[in-house]
Amino acid sequence: MIKNKASVLTAMAIFLICMVLYFPFPEHKLSEARTVFMSFPITDSDGFVILGIIGSFLYISAIVFLVRGLKKYRIRLVLLTMFAYAAAPTMAIWLYQHTLASGIYALSYDDRSECTFELDGDGHIYATCDIELKNHSRNDVSFNLELLDSTYDKQFPPEEFLKGSYPVTVEGKGSHTVLIEDEIDRPDLKGEFNGASSGFLRIKATDGDSERRF
Repeated sequence: MIKNKASVLTAMAIFLICMVLYFPFPEHKLSEARTVFMSFPITDSDGFVILGIIGSFLYISAIVFLVRGLKKYRIRLVLLTMFAYAAAPTMAIWLYQHTLASGIYALSYDDRSECTFELDGDGHIYATCDIELKNHSRNDVSFNLELLDSTYDKQFPPEEFLKGSYPVTVEGKGSHTVLIEDEIDRPDLKGEFNGASSGFLRIKATDGDSERRF
């Protein structure tokens, strides 16, 4: 089944390097990507991502080395390897968060969030954000939550309206929907704006010297 052991080992080493380059923990490094190849961001809001392009070429070279090193079942084994490569980070993170992780590193956020903006007749905008988080550890996790720059909503970026840090506690092995409310004066929008909503929120959790961006 293996024709060239050195080629196969080289392929595995390159796959490992590729996985480390953009391992999605503790921060999800693809959150700002606009174009993605496998686990590599090709473009973002600033243009091309050089490291992502390099990683893509490394990934393709790993496939080439793997094919050269195999004697039989090439297609099956290559597809199996690609599937394992895609699934490995998720499985590793799940295992870590359910066993060893503590504090903000035990939190997960699957982008289930939304901000709504409503304008009254006096030029006041009422902003409300719902952010769903889950704690995989047995202990309660307390931290400060902050909204980060939005790459999706340029007209009503939530972080411009809801500034500041919000204290949050998520119970052990539980889910918690964080509700953030605020009122902003925007008389310049009077008569031009009836309401809006924004999703795909990016957030930051801070606990002392520890920090995570989701």
